[in-house]
Amino acid sequence: MEYTQVRRLLLDAGWVPLDAEYLRPWPAYPDYPEVNCGTGWQATCSAFFFRGDYYFGVGLNPKESRRHLPVEWTWRSRDPAGLARDHRVVKAVISATRQGNVQIEERSPVIKAACGTNKVWLSWNNAVPNATLVTCDYGGTAHDNWGWLVETGLEDDETRVRRFSLGKVTSVAEFKRFGAQVRDAFSSHPWCSGAKPKVPLNAVFATLVKTPSQSGDVPYCF
Repeated sequence: MEYTQVRRLLLDAGWVPLDAEYLRPWPAYPDYPEVNCGTGWQATCSAFFFRGDYYFGVGLNPKESRRHLPVEWTWRSRDPAGLARDHRVVKAVISATRQGNVQIEERSPVIKAACGTNKVWLSWNNAVPNATLVTCDYGGTAHDNWGWLVETGLEDDETRVRRFSLGKVTSVAEFKRFGAQVRDAFSSHPWCSGAKPKVPLNAVFATLVKTPSQSGDVPYCF
């Protein structure tokens, strides 16, 4: 079937297209902003839709004239966490830098709604390029946050989402640069153990929890 027909069937059934227009300097097909195409003379295209706890993928192979978009494959997958539908948002905000984090609540209303917070962070480390960490930042003094580890491109192109309790999220590379104090929003705080913990050897991300200190000299420690 032509994509126009399949698209109409999906829209009539309540599926919502995932707009991919921001992933490229111009739309491949202005009438279909959800269609994302690769580069090269044999490049194919794809489009994604979501509805409730599911997302639906459509594989397209444009004809030479690019006026026709025959559908080559379709698939549907369950997404109970409601995050995989935004995997294109995740990839769009990750830069070529080795590691970092960025606020994404304005870029991804789906993830913001899932977090229920006003601030959402996305952390990445290219040591594991298919893994990103979403942190729902409650802005509390003790960093009592939570979030999801999102892993894409797994076997059979599956996406895995796992929930974790989180504090102040950092990367292992940044963890190595910490000294006797950890810089926070307004000030620095010492390690609760009295010395910096050993660097984790088999990890990409690290989470630091700030708690009330037992010392009268400093109110909090990590």
